[in-house]
Order: sequence, then C-alpha cells, then structure tokens
Amino acid sequence: MTSPKSDTRVPHAETARGSAEHIQDTITLWLIVKAGRSYYPQGKIHLPIGGTGTWFEPVYFGTPNGCAGHEYMLYVVAADLAANNHFETYVRRRASQGKVRALSDSDGTYPNPPIYASVKVIRKP
Repeated sequence: MTSPKSDTRVPHAETARGSAEHIQDTITLWLIVKAGRSYYPQGKIHLPIGGTGTWFEPVYFGTPNGCAGHEYMLYVVAADLAANNHFETYVRRRASQGKVRALSDSDGTYPNPPIYASVKVIRKP
C-alpha cells in the first residue's frame, strides 16, 4: 500500500492506493478498516487479469462528523471464496440497511483472512 502512509492523519474519506503482483484468481483482495475490535469491509481491490497492477479505492474512517483523534488500522487482506462471500454479504447489507453491526473476532463474524499490507492512521478533526 502506497497511500495512506502509516501514522498519518486522514480525513473521514480517503483514497487508498497501492499495487499488487501475481494475485491468484482464487483470491480477492479487500480493504478492511479496523477500529478497536471491530472490522469494517470497505470494498474489493480491482486488479486486471493476471493479478498484477496498481489500484486505488475509497476508504472511510469512522463517521463523517466525529471520531477525530481515533486510531484505525487499514488492512489489505487476501479473501478466499468463503471470506469474499462473507464480505460481499456485509457490504450488500450495509448498502440496503444503512448502519449494520461491525464484524468481530470475538463473536466469530470476522473470517480472519491473511493480511497482505497494513497501516495505522489517525483521524483528522
């Protein structure tokens, strides 16, 4: 991941950027924001056929009118078919219902895919 950089201050909405090489067809890269013990799938990283290329995708840290000073982790994860389906279901529910409960390790709703890249960021006022 080339942007955002670790330990930088970010606005509510940010564009994450990076590159990937030789990602298998059976893997889908996802951007995940972690706040405390909660995980918020942001969206898939779209790569060209062959799994090599640069990417940029929108990411949201916290709520639009709050969360200044809070720390977040931004992960690029490698989702297999089951994890990809789980994340897609979460994103569809969020789109149709608005606010939905975050995914979590503690209640078993986060599938815990391998992390390919991570950065810690701090929310700007």
